[in-house]
Amino acid sequence: FGIAFLFGPILAGVMLAFLSWHWLFVVNLPIAVVVIIAALRLLPNARATQQKSFDVVGMAVLAIGLAGLSYGINQIDTKNFVVSLVSMNVLPFLAIALVSALAFIFIEQRAKNPIINLNLFRSRQVAVVSAVSAGAGFAESSIAFVPALLVAAFGVTSSTASFMLLPAVLGMAVGSPMAGRMLDKYGSR
Repeated sequence: FGIAFLFGPILAGVMLAFLSWHWLFVVNLPIAVVVIIAALRLLPNARATQQKSFDVVGMAVLAIGLAGLSYGINQIDTKNFVVSLVSMNVLPFLAIALVSALAFIFIEQRAKNPIINLNLFRSRQVAVVSAVSAGAGFAESSIAFVPALLVAAFGVTSSTASFMLLPAVLGMAVGSPMAGRMLDKYGSR
């Protein structure tokens, strides 16, 4: 818990108070180095007896689709939402994402070693868990915009806005383990 609260809003607030927002990205580098070193030391180094071919085509189509989706969403003008959706800055990229998603499904169903085994989604529980996870990820990623909203709505500094996220972080830190225990106790239903 200590590290999560230190590399979350508290650390961000301190960094924003004394440094520029650019430094928020630098803080991930030492963490990544520690994780890589720990992985090299702690994770098993066993190799599969039979190497399977990597699904390069599936990965390329997935990358194109995700890039199109990311760029298309990024270009949406929130002030003119509907008009921007059909603009040439958004619609072609969202169309690329949709076509890529359909192509990805087609490719993965026929791949010898698929990136995502689509047969897993035939299980109702896997489909429900995946949908819930996607929703939770979307909700958690929206928290990235809360500090900007707090700055605009309340006129506070960036560092103060970062500290104002503490209740949400504490709620997640308490709620996530509780939800896990409830899932273990009562099951996924």
